[in-house]
This record gives sequence, C-alpha cells and structure tokens, in this order.
Amino acid sequence: EVASGYDELIFETSVRSPAAKIIMEEQPMIERSDAAHANRYLIKSIDHGKATVTVKCQVDLDAWKQDFYTSFIPTPPAGSSRVTPQNIVLQIMPTGWSLFPVSIPVFGTLPPEVVAMENVTPLDILDNLRELYPGLTYRFFAIEKMIQLTRPASGQDTGAFVSLDQNLRATYYKGKSTSLITRLYAEGRDGLTFASINDGKPYVDSTAYKDGTIISGFWKATEYTDASDLLVAATAKLAAMSVPERSFDIDIAVTDIQQYPLFSVVRISDDTIPPPLYRDVTIRVAERWIHPDHPQSNKIILSTAPARIQSQVASLIKAMGG
Repeated sequence: EVASGYDELIFETSVRSPAAKIIMEEQPMIERSDAAHANRYLIKSIDHGKATVTVKCQVDLDAWKQDFYTSFIPTPPAGSSRVTPQNIVLQIMPTGWSLFPVSIPVFGTLPPEVVAMENVTPLDILDNLRELYPGLTYRFFAIEKMIQLTRPASGQDTGAFVSLDQNLRATYYKGKSTSLITRLYAEGRDGLTFASINDGKPYVDSTAYKDGTIISGFWKATEYTDASDLLVAATAKLAAMSVPERSFDIDIAVTDIQQYPLFSVVRISDDTIPPPLYRDVTIRVAERWIHPDHPQSNKIILSTAPARIQSQVASLIKAMGG
C-alpha cells in the first residue's frame, strides 16, 4: 500500500508452476487475504528468470483512463463560482464508480479556470489535482469501484510506537535537502504576483528550520489568475520545500500490520539514528508491505512527506513512457 494510491501486488512463483504458464501482461489478479483490503490488480511487469517468475501488478485503474478530454474545465456546484476536489472527481468519475463513504478532508476551493486542463484522461486529472490542492491523494478500491479522497495529514495519531527494545529490527534513514529553500517568489499568469495583498512582498518565507537563513527560489505558476489563490498555493508549496525530505525504512517485527494504518503517526525510538532527525517531527506511515502468508516479513516505511513516496510499479511505468 503506497501513499500515491497506486497500490501494488508483487509475487514470485516457480517457472515450473502451472501459474507461470498462464501469467501474461494486463491479466487481472485479485488479492483477497485477511491481511489487507481485497483489491483488483493488473499485471504490469513479468521477470522470467532461470528458476522463478517475479510478477508486479498495480491496482486496476483502466476505467479512469477510458475517457479523454481535449479541453476540461470543471463546473462549479449550484450557487458557487469555485470548485473543490470532490466537485471535480464527481464530474470525471467513471460509470459505476462512487466516492468511498467516509468524510472527505477539507481542501481549498479554486476558480474553474485554474483547474482547466487539455488532452487529459480522468486519471491525468486526478494526478494534476495533487499539485493544485496540496496534500490531496487517493485510495482506490477497484472491486467495489470506489475512490477515497484523503490527505496524509488526516491520518490519526494512534499512539503507535516502534523501538529497538520491542519490535524494531533496523532503521534505514534517508534524508535530502538539495532542493530546500526558505523564500519562494511566485508568479502567476501575465506576471501576476500577490505583493498587493502580502505587505508589498512578492514572496513568502518559512525560515524556522534554517533559523532565519534566506535561500530563495522561484515558482512560475501560469495557471493562477487570482493573487489570493497564488498566495495560498505558494505558502503550501514552501511549507514542503523549507524542510528536508526524510524517510525511514523500518524493518519491524509487526505480525499485526493493522496496528499501523497508512498515514497514521508513528513514533521512533532508535539510538542508531540521531534523535534530532525524528524528535518533534511528525512521521507517518507512507507505505505498508504486507505479506499475508509470512507476517514476520511485514514492514512499514515512515516518512515526513509520505505523498512524495513513489511506488515501484509507478516508477517502472513512467520509465517506460506509460
């Protein structure tokens, strides 16, 4: 289970097994174990080796690639001139699909023209909305034909804890600050800035992590035609860029993976990692690797920015130009 919503099914079988003889790209696969929500997948990659066949599948989203819009501008709901992600998804949703019956986090509203897109499928629109509505991501349930709009920040703090004294076997830490900035200048369409509503400043600052140090960057966002919308978007963008990207690949003895729901807050106690890297930092479950028949191999990946985690299959498809 990955933060993007493009969940995967990965398995291996012997080249001599009956299954190996019928496995083909794009065939549907259904996973129905008790360890995870049952879902429908499509085979996307087959690696036939000397003794084994490794198969990688991705959640079946073909229905979201069927329609095509040469020009897409969402229609606001009655009595409004602006749109939310929910408004837009309801307009592009494939026949037979519905919204998952849980409350949807509150996102900002935007003028329809800001959301305008060309030559896109519904799935393209969903991906583009992630940039327009910071924090937006999805969960797809292909068997029930449901989509859930969510955000990592909506994950609950269940008090979950991982510790070397208890269930933590190892922590693999990755940190990166190569793109870190603390001041973001932003410009919309036709040279638009938000200086007139931001004390004359065409930029926003977020210097808490760098203790007042100014590191400038520039964002050209021609889709924005309103200064207040541009200011909100630039502030959200800088919030993510003004701190290091951190992820923790946790090798954890967690036979009950349900203790660690996707996006839930988890605390770490591991003296092999400098405490300042995780102390007073909100760390969430960004991926769950679930092994239904071998729960001792379960693992979770924690991150300070789970929405940036990209799945293996999604990376593969992008590399192939798909």
